Amino acid sequence: MRRLVSTVQQRIASEIARTVGEREAILAAREMRRLANHCRSPKGNFLKLSRQDLEVILTNRGTGDSTNRRCLQIIRRIYDVAVHLRMIRENPAASITRPKYKQTRPDYSVDQSLVDELIAYCWSALRLHDSPLVAFRTLLKLALVYALSSGAFLSELPAVRCDDLLSDGLVVGRGSRKRRLNLSSDAAIALRNYRSVRIATIQGRRTVLLFVTESGKAIYFKLVWKLLDKVIHKAGVGDLGLTPAKLQRASVKLLADNDLDWLDAFAVHGYRGIPNIKLKPYSSDELAEFVDRLHPMSADRASRQ
Repeated sequence: MRRLVSTVQQRIASEIARTVGEREAILAAREMRRLANHCRSPKGNFLKLSRQDLEVILTNRGTGDSTNRRCLQIIRRIYDVAVHLRMIRENPAASITRPKYKQTRPDYSVDQSLVDELIAYCWSALRLHDSPLVAFRTLLKLALVYALSSGAFLSELPAVRCDDLLSDGLVVGRGSRKRRLNLSSDAAIALRNYRSVRIATIQGRRTVLLFVTESGKAIYFKLVWKLLDKVIHKAGVGDLGLTPAKLQRASVKLLADNDLDWLDAFAVHGYRGIPNIKLKPYSSDELAEFVDRLHPMSADRASRQ
């Protein structure tokens, strides 16, 4: 039976590759394996799935709207080809509308004092007698903390380039979608200091990325999480509920608590569902003033404390 199912998947993937393209065939093959894993009987024969079964599968995945839409397109193509090859009589996915799923809101109940304590710990970890390598590692962690607390996503940090760091801002994004984050005075100083040490440490090794390892290799998502999680627990705030993800949400909560239009300030597109936030128009100068005054460990905020 497993050989039969494998042959069925290969025939469908080959037909999609011939009529549509290799990339679509790869995506279809991956989707067929996922559908087969959902089948308990008979032995993973996904061609016996009904419309109701497919709707339940898509709903339980709980992915975003765009991902669900893309998966549904691939599934429809798979069953269209199966009908064309006379494996089944009709396409069970033809009449499926994009399934609705229960959307969970991110937990942005972040204690700002924990973020202040974390950044203070990172500053205190810098020592004048540190070797260049130790200073590089410490400044890297401090720069990552400041970038996240300014509104950058974890997944955006590995792709940031050296020239994306401006005098008072940081350009981040995914692919062609770029956005500018406003930085407080201290955040801009910390990131510029890191860039200077990074250029001196990685001298002679060709790389345009801002956040890299001491050997000059690109830093990846899991390593960013690992570094931040380690420094959070060293600072003693990990057991109090602070995580790398919550560190990013701290900037959203901080601006929201002060009635600032965080959509204009950070364009945090993943948090449009946060309720009870009044949206007001602000100029770029007003936004910069707000960020510099309200950002964790900014000069004005630290002087008031």
